[in-house]
Amino acid sequence: MAQRGRRSQASLEIPAVLNGADPRLDPPSFLNADERRVFIELTASASHLRTADTPLIASLAQATVLARRAVRKPDDLQIWERAVRIQAMLSTRLRLTPQARTHPANIGRQQQSMRRPSAYDMIDWTDDGVKQA
Repeated sequence: MAQRGRRSQASLEIPAVLNGADPRLDPPSFLNADERRVFIELTASASHLRTADTPLIASLAQATVLARRAVRKPDDLQIWERAVRIQAMLSTRLRLTPQARTHPANIGRQQQSMRRPSAYDMIDWTDDGVKQA
């Protein structure tokens, strides 16, 4: 019988393993060693990625490696700029950026619940020796 009600946060964080298979995405064979390393880092850090996302993740890995190489060469500023734009676009599409992972309503609620520091919190008491933290 299926579980009733909502699944707990802990059960959502556990990756589903089907038939003992590893749920990790494998990098495509056309990636070089540096791109494969970036691909593996990306897929290891984001558990929500699926097999259908593999082409986008591979393109993100290629853009990342291209940007890392171009940043060291002053003549390749345009290449670096294009690669970083592609990184930003693909990261958002793959929900790897904070704004893509969070719903706007949740951000508003989080900001409302945050306590603003008082004037006493802003004062540096260490000069007077009054406040020992």
